[in-house]
Amino acid sequence: MTALEEGVVSVMVGGNFTGAIDAGNFITSVIVTGNIGTENGAAVLITTHDSGGSIGVIEAANINANITAGGVNATGDIGQVRTTSATFFKGFVKATDLLGTGQEPAIAVAGNVDAAITVNGSVEAPIEITGDLNANLTVGESVNAPIDIGDYLQSGNTIKIYLSLDGDASITIGETAGLEGQIIINADGFDQGAWDGDVTVGAVTLAPTAYEQLPSSLGGGAVGFAAFNFHAMA
Repeated sequence: MTALEEGVVSVMVGGNFTGAIDAGNFITSVIVTGNIGTENGAAVLITTHDSGGSIGVIEAANINANITAGGVNATGDIGQVRTTSATFFKGFVKATDLLGTGQEPAIAVAGNVDAAITVNGSVEAPIEITGDLNANLTVGESVNAPIDIGDYLQSGNTIKIYLSLDGDASITIGETAGLEGQIIINADGFDQGAWDGDVTVGAVTLAPTAYEQLPSSLGGGAVGFAAFNFHAMA
């Protein structure tokens, strides 16, 4: 698809979609009953190229797409990205804020996430992943809604929150030893952020900034509030 100067109200595909969507200042909805992209092929492009350009809803069985709201600097918001199958979610997602749609989550993935998610602003609606998070999740400001990972935060991957995990938010990892990667709160290291929401691994909720559980009991990873102190028990 050639670049559109304005926006796209609706794309509905009763099957698979392997094209591209390059819109100006908005994409209202992309609903695909099959897959967007292919599991082992190149990622499909879905973008609003105008500064501040928004994306409403993207839904498909599985997704392999590079999704950007608001041009190369991702200055636009995204309402929701959802998969309904559990085979693949690859590529990346970039936006200023993740807003959700009504009472719906901003990211809802049936299965594993292998797509890096970069939010320059805040997470304002839940992120729900039934499987593993096997990619980095970076939030430039604060997380103000729950992040639920059904199984593992895989080794080598980081949830990095530059300001706060709000009191109305939480991070939950379902498996008892599911914290293989790292979670960093107040990542810029200044005294502007706060760890107010719960971080739970399996059935264990970690005490903010100074929990006693060893990394080995959590899966080998850790949660840190920057600037870091040493873990006394470890």
